[in-house]
Amino acid sequence: MPAPNSNCTSPGSWKQGSAKAIFADDTTLLSRGRPPDNTEGLEQAKQWFYANKLVLNESKTARILFSSERLEARSEPVRLLGVVLDTRLNWSHQVDYVCARLSSQLFVLRRIRPFLDGGTLRTVYFSIVHSHLTYGTLLWGNSVRSHRAFVMQKAAVRIIEGVPYNTPCRPFFKKNRILPLPCIFIHDTLLYIHKNIFKFTTHANIHTYDTRYATDLAVPRSRIRMAAVNKPLVDMYNTFLRYHRIVEIHAMNVYQFSRFVKKFLLTECFYSVNEFYTHISRR
Repeated sequence: MPAPNSNCTSPGSWKQGSAKAIFADDTTLLSRGRPPDNTEGLEQAKQWFYANKLVLNESKTARILFSSERLEARSEPVRLLGVVLDTRLNWSHQVDYVCARLSSQLFVLRRIRPFLDGGTLRTVYFSIVHSHLTYGTLLWGNSVRSHRAFVMQKAAVRIIEGVPYNTPCRPFFKKNRILPLPCIFIHDTLLYIHKNIFKFTTHANIHTYDTRYATDLAVPRSRIRMAAVNKPLVDMYNTFLRYHRIVEIHAMNVYQFSRFVKKFLLTECFYSVNEFYTHISRR
């Protein structure tokens, strides 16, 4: 993007408290405030585009308001980098989008099954089904309606095995080394914390008491809700490490940690996050 003219504010000087993600042909603005106060950043962006001889295609520009309160006029869901965002961030529209894509892919699996062996069908599954289930799963994979996508994943596994629709398919997940959707969410959650572990501190760095949880990650105290968002993710990571009690886990790189987690999840094949915690608590 060209440098701003002197008679127009630059992206760095747009409304304080707003965030910008600027690409070659796409710009995303995020600002906090109550409507209509949160429109100032958009107006500044329009001025900057105009001053730098850029055109804002308003027909392709979408605006969405996120709020936990009930709004009189809700914004329409928008797609951002392949993820459907809605006003309440309950991910229902994203699940609908994923299920619509999975429905067409299940039809393809059924049509080609008579002509392919199980190994080839498994490869096709990872190409046209699993890829949809692993995209953005950290956001929507544990939402209330994500079970619909999980049901369709089980249908795909039954097609690969050629068994009736009501056949329990947990053994087939293990046989084909396919992670169920809840396990995909657990894997992505643990991997996210492990990748960003430098952003957290342990209880041992906060106090000098020799407690049993001294090596656990601590959620930073904060008055904003980001801490509340991170807490369940950190709790899952701490619980996983306590269960295995392997010091070397902290020294694993991202690839090694991912393989370690996948091996554990493929062995246990959890059908829900609650099942994961129940299994962990038995030890």
